[in-house]
Amino acid sequence: MTTTTTSAFILLPTGDAMRKALIGACSHYKDHGLMILNNAGEKLLWVPEPDNAKAAAMRDEIVNALIS
Repeated sequence: MTTTTTSAFILLPTGDAMRKALIGACSHYKDHGLMILNNAGEKLLWVPEPDNAKAAAMRDEIVNALIS
């Protein structure tokens, strides 16, 4: 997964781009995957990933891109 901090968009693990302003939260669910929520707490995207290390790394990269 690649992110660019100079863009209003983030490249997600699925290969899709999403506007950063739409993302309210990104959570890792142990042994299941990653969920991206909007500011109202509604699910925008579910990324199934049973490997906890990979899912946590994806979440961390998304969060870092959002706060940078």
